[in-house]
Amino acid sequence: MDFSSGKYNTILLRSVIMIIIIFISFYIMKIKLVPSFNVIISKNQNISLRQNISSEQKMACIVYIQDKLGRFGNRMFLIASAYGLARLHSCHLYVELEIINELKSVFILDLSPVLISSSTFNSLTRSSSKSMNRISQSVVCDYITTLTRPNAIPSGTIFELVGYWQSYLHFAKYD
Repeated sequence: MDFSSGKYNTILLRSVIMIIIIFISFYIMKIKLVPSFNVIISKNQNISLRQNISSEQKMACIVYIQDKLGRFGNRMFLIASAYGLARLHSCHLYVELEIINELKSVFILDLSPVLISSSTFNSLTRSSSKSMNRISQSVVCDYITTLTRPNAIPSGTIFELVGYWQSYLHFAKYD
């Protein structure tokens, strides 16, 4: 076989182009079929009460978001930061339903490992047997290194995020 012939070079070039097209196709399919972030619960109420009761015994703190400061991008950072802190400190996560609905209009959210329903949040915060301390942390585009320390959000605490939590370092570990 003559490897220097033009016919061989044409076949080789076509084969290489086909292989490249196949790799690019698989890459594009992978991007569309497997999104880069995990997300699947649409409403706080979708979590069963049985899950909440069993997780109440394991988690003794709540990371909480109530206010809708800023625009959509700010709220995305706020939710991601709250999720990251809740996971880091084994806390529950409670986000007002209005904020969840706003984000789920664009994204599919799966906050299920830590998210609790409105009724569970209300029962935990109104329970007279367990008095919970409230801590509100306001941040303006800053990374709070002290929140990465063990017990930074102590047991029996409702930790409210307020402001503009715009550092990816609060949640990068859980992407």
